[in-house]
Amino acid sequence: MPVASLLVRMAKGFDDELLPDGTHVHPTDVSDLKREVYLWVGVVDIFLFSVSTLLFVYRGRRTLDINAHAVLLTSIGSFTILVVNTCFLFQFVWPGQFPCFVILWCAYPGVMLWISCTMARAMRL
Repeated sequence: MPVASLLVRMAKGFDDELLPDGTHVHPTDVSDLKREVYLWVGVVDIFLFSVSTLLFVYRGRRTLDINAHAVLLTSIGSFTILVVNTCFLFQFVWPGQFPCFVILWCAYPGVMLWISCTMARAMRL
């Protein structure tokens, strides 16, 4: 956007982007094809993480080699990464539907729990 038009819009106070209730309009540039791709990537991501984690837990209870690698901590770490990935992938499926802070509220505990699980697994070595 040219600087002159930005200065003119700033002088007017950006009133042309306000809705009747006072909120700003956030036009989306995400096409329907991109939304479909992100949706299916998110669905496949959920499926792969869930199935691989369940198989890991099942095999971990039966195999001593896997059982020594903290099955519970690995499962919690996998679940938290699933939550973080899903939050950020679905942000592109439904742009502008959820405020930024809601997505961050979902992602930050997941990241912190994942880092804690990784640190606990490293301390077990």
